[in-house]
Amino acid sequence: MEALSSEAQAAYSTAHAEGFYDHFSVFNEDVKKYVSEFMAGGLEAFVAEAKAIATFTPTNAAAAFSQVNALALFVVTMESAVLVLLGDTWLVTLVKVALGYAVSYTMYWSVLCSSNKALMNPALAFLLGFVIYNLCRAWQTLFFIITPVICIVKAGLATLQLICGYQLYQQSADAPPYSTLEEGVVSPSVTPGADVAGATAGTPAPPRQANAGTPTEPKGSLGDRVGEGLLRMVAGSAPPKDTPPPPPTAGERGGERVAGGFLRMFGIKE
Repeated sequence: MEALSSEAQAAYSTAHAEGFYDHFSVFNEDVKKYVSEFMAGGLEAFVAEAKAIATFTPTNAAAAFSQVNALALFVVTMESAVLVLLGDTWLVTLVKVALGYAVSYTMYWSVLCSSNKALMNPALAFLLGFVIYNLCRAWQTLFFIITPVICIVKAGLATLQLICGYQLYQQSADAPPYSTLEEGVVSPSVTPGADVAGATAGTPAPPRQANAGTPTEPKGSLGDRVGEGLLRMVAGSAPPKDTPPPPPTAGERGGERVAGGFLRMFGIKE
């Protein structure tokens, strides 16, 4: 029990830190707004929006997702009320409505509030599974009247949610990462410090020269420069390649004459 309690507290702390409990009031207002509009004769407008969603051209993907999510919760509530009339107990009905509200708010927060692709993935996967489940349940209860109709309606609403959620996920995936928006990070299509005037889109402009009008002498390869540096380190100061050797000093000339005399003494030619 202590381990379970610790896990529950850790889950609550994580959800609180992520802001999971900060959007209930906005969610409730959206549900009240969209259900009221639908009950006041907004069926035609909803059908037009549903057709736009089905063709992947919703007017506003976020608003459409919130609207369909609210109507899905409304359908679940009406289903529970009908099942009470058919013999379900009030306790079972309250549990179903509470679970429907929790799932609806979790979908709302994961897709619209968190802006986190890692949380949108399981939400979209749940919607896909919910669609498949309701279609299978409608097929199994095909000879009944109310149950298959409700299952098909819920599957259709979940499909609309899935389309809108997928578009929101794509928008989140196509957005540039935050690191590219930080100060000092520039577009790779333009060279830093380049003359942008006259540069075509996607083509880097030629970089400016430090001393305009002053020709620069070509330098040797990197290997030549490294070799010259090593020679200077070992020899102290190596003379340039084209510099003639210095003339011999008087001492050097005398030493050469003495060495030549010894060589001639022993019959060795220079």
